[in-house]
Amino acid sequence: MKKQILTMSILIALTGCGSEGKSNDSTVTNNSNVFTSQCGDQLSPQESGLSFVVKGDIAELKGVICQGSPKAFEQMMAKHRNIKLLKFVSIDGSVDDESNLELAYQVRAKQLDSYIAANGSIASGGTDLFLAGANRTIERGATIGVHSWATEDQVATDFPVGHKYHQPYIDYYKKMGLPDPEGFYYFTINAASAQDIHNMTAQEITKYGLGKLVSVGGETALTSEVDSKLLEQVNASVNALKFQSVWGGYGDYLSETPAYLLHLDENNDTPVTAYLVNPPKVPKDAQKLGVNESGALDIYKYETNMHIFHDAINRGNGAYERQYTFNGAKYYLQVYKPSETFIKGEHQRNTIALAVHEMFHDYQDEHFKYPANHFNELTGSPVNVEQITYKLAVLNLFKSLPKVMTQDEAKSMLKQYIALTQEQINIDNSSKQYAKNMGLGQELFEGSAWYVEVMALRNALPNFSDLKFVEPYAFTTNYQNRESVESQFGWGYFYPSGGAAIYALKAAGYDILQLEKGVTPFEAAKQVVGMFDVTDTLNQIKQSDEFKTMEQSAATINAIR
Repeated sequence: MKKQILTMSILIALTGCGSEGKSNDSTVTNNSNVFTSQCGDQLSPQESGLSFVVKGDIAELKGVICQGSPKAFEQMMAKHRNIKLLKFVSIDGSVDDESNLELAYQVRAKQLDSYIAANGSIASGGTDLFLAGANRTIERGATIGVHSWATEDQVATDFPVGHKYHQPYIDYYKKMGLPDPEGFYYFTINAASAQDIHNMTAQEITKYGLGKLVSVGGETALTSEVDSKLLEQVNASVNALKFQSVWGGYGDYLSETPAYLLHLDENNDTPVTAYLVNPPKVPKDAQKLGVNESGALDIYKYETNMHIFHDAINRGNGAYERQYTFNGAKYYLQVYKPSETFIKGEHQRNTIALAVHEMFHDYQDEHFKYPANHFNELTGSPVNVEQITYKLAVLNLFKSLPKVMTQDEAKSMLKQYIALTQEQINIDNSSKQYAKNMGLGQELFEGSAWYVEVMALRNALPNFSDLKFVEPYAFTTNYQNRESVESQFGWGYFYPSGGAAIYALKAAGYDILQLEKGVTPFEAAKQVVGMFDVTDTLNQIKQSDEFKTMEQSAATINAIR
């Protein structure tokens, strides 16, 4: 669901996907305690209009707000005058801004309270309706989504701060008693595009005064600050993956995957504490975390035999171990330190990024096919001044991503990517054809994991909202030795090049889940753009000043021994 300007000259009401003709239809089912909105042709057959289910003095809300929702509410209140509380179960948004606004003012006029449980979910227009409650209570773990509004050709952020099109939203939040109506409004339109959803953190909910945060099932105090911040990062990443559909079912996969997180001392690498996430079987000496610490996940403090888990991780790369068997189930193991997780009041990337990235490889093992002739070798890929030049040119092409693009802009970018990548393949004289048989596959496997990592973190945590696929260090010429040069351009390059190419594919209208069939981003790009003059495109790139700069950098880098 998304916000839209209804008309550019009159009302910009609440949130929703647009406004159509209104009627006052509603339905009271054979169950006199259920009142369902009649939406006419506003909803698809798969969507359900907002329903109110009365249980004592509580009404449970579920569905999509539409033209019939105010009437359904009126009928409910006429028959059940004792209603005091609206429990928001699941509301994805609204398809009728005016009706949502009308319903919100009805709720406030009746001085009803609003409440959402830990397993509840509201977004867009549902979030705005929740704010109509005279008193608002939010259980920790509840999903509360916000995003921008858009018209067919403009988005909210196209208009400057203070523009008249922003004011109706701000006025509504002011009437609902938010402490910072203007701040909350501008937060929502910058938090996510109209096509996406940002699920608010507990800190954001508190900052903007959406309601009183409470815990259920008994609060615990089993985590340190670093531990609690890591678990917050995990919850936020799961929500971003699930509710913004970053990659198909990976959000659900991650929310159910058993994991063991081992906190190491910053100075001597010894275990401090450990947590089991989503254990299929709970060890008898594990301590369950309250929802105030675990969020929506099933998490236990478990410090038994930490050295055994640590040894298992150290037998590998010292950072993580995939598919470790414990208590009859396969676990993902990972260590973390404060400096890599949360320091000086800020979330750090390393720990959560590694978890999201590496568990996606487990997801790949179950869902991805291999491209033809693919092989995987850390060394051997040709690294010379020409290869470095073309790879730097690809990274330079993609350095602004993610960003909003039209399909035509994305296809133009993909043509340049194809031309530069094809030239890498053409000049590769290795017997194994690394550029084609290894490199393109790495853009699929490591590129998709990088794509998921970047998109999840951008949407999960505020200080990562500007994260790019290509980081500034990709253009450095200061490498310590030849080994580091070959590592970057023979292997590390494929993470950002693949991740950015996948983003461009999606922006061009391609279903990126098709990549799971073993289709590389390069082959998918050729499918998307069709036939074009690759040689002419490459020549145009090579004539640019930016390409000449890449050539100079490549010469400097290739000279490092």
